[in-house]
Order: sequence, then C-alpha cells, then structure tokens
Amino acid sequence: MSVYAVYDTSSGEILRMMDVDPADISLQVGAGENYLSATSETDVTHYVSLGPDTLTAKTAQSITWDTLSITSNGTDTATATGIINPSTATIKYYTDDVEDSSDDISEVSITDGTLSITSIVVGTSEIYIDAGLIYLEYQQDITVT
Repeated sequence: MSVYAVYDTSSGEILRMMDVDPADISLQVGAGENYLSATSETDVTHYVSLGPDTLTAKTAQSITWDTLSITSNGTDTATATGIINPSTATIKYYTDDVEDSSDDISEVSITDGTLSITSIVVGTSEIYIDAGLIYLEYQQDITVT
C-alpha cells in the first residue's frame, strides 16, 4: 500500500488522499484528475504546482491582531492586518452557555487586507481565513468578555 494525493489537473487542488496498492491507483482517478505519491498530511499542507506537476508546500499567512480579547459592547474591536487579498473569513460565534455548538456563522470577503471583529455576546469567536490554494488556512480565537 502507498499513499497518493489525487489532484485537479486544472487547478492543482488536492481533492483527496488515498492509501492504495500502487497497481490500483490509476483506477482511482477520474477525468481531470491525476495523482502523485504523497504523505497522509499532504492534502492540508500542500498543493500541486502544475507543469511539471510537483507537490509544493503551502505558504503560511503572516497575520497580526491588535488584540485577542474584546468587550461585548458592540464597539470594542479586534482588528487583523496583513491578510492576503482577496481572502474569505469564516467566523463562528460561540456563547459561553452553549458548548461545542456554534450559535452563528458568518462569511466575510476581505479585499483590503484587514478584518475587524466586534460582538455583543460573551463567548468566543473562531476566525478562519482562507486566502486560496497556495496558502495555509489561518485560524484564530477571539475572546469576548
């Protein structure tokens, strides 16, 4: 058995990881897909750079927050800078009275390299920033008191 990354030949996005017999891997790829030998973590940390097709490590985003804790008054703000443009931020809001269940999820497009978070509810905001195929997803928690 060997581990393979099956990827989209037009974008380089790794679609799935497979642990299969080398003789059977060609049977596991569909139209518009190809495969490379990989490790089990490759789908999260790498993409396929096309022409010639090679596994390439994703780049970490260098994001800076001015604070990681805000007051739940609707005006106190935590601001992130240095975000790759364009990006998408997914924000999951958790209140302290509900464990393991997000109360609300919002998605924000980022085009100017900054993101500001406010809240009127005590809890935690989990922020996930996706800057595209060649960047690692960034995650940060903001505490709301």
